[in-house]
Amino acid sequence: MQISQLLLATVAGLATTTSAALGINCRGSSLCSGDHVLSELNTKVQALPDSNTYGNGVHIACVGHICAFLQNISGTKTGAEVKQYVQNLLNHGCKTCGSDPTEPGNNVDNGELTVNYVSSP
Repeated sequence: MQISQLLLATVAGLATTTSAALGINCRGSSLCSGDHVLSELNTKVQALPDSNTYGNGVHIACVGHICAFLQNISGTKTGAEVKQYVQNLLNHGCKTCGSDPTEPGNNVDNGELTVNYVSSP
């Protein structure tokens, strides 16, 4: 009985840790490589008009096979918002890939800008 309670507490603790870890992050495909890819991508993103709008899955900008795109959002986001999300990833220390939540609460399940490897840029 005590082992079951300990196991349950451990699993609950891991679930909490996993949820908390889903905020801004530098995770991505094992094919994410390069030290300055995100900086190069940011240069392209910063050149986009602030008033452009982007929906889920649209490749906003790419450097080789590394692209920025939105996921799990409702509606669209503007170029101005996308610029801030990419800058947030740089400020977080990301070099190539990562995700930044688009909604308050730092939870990518509620919407995110992702920079990751894609097979067809």
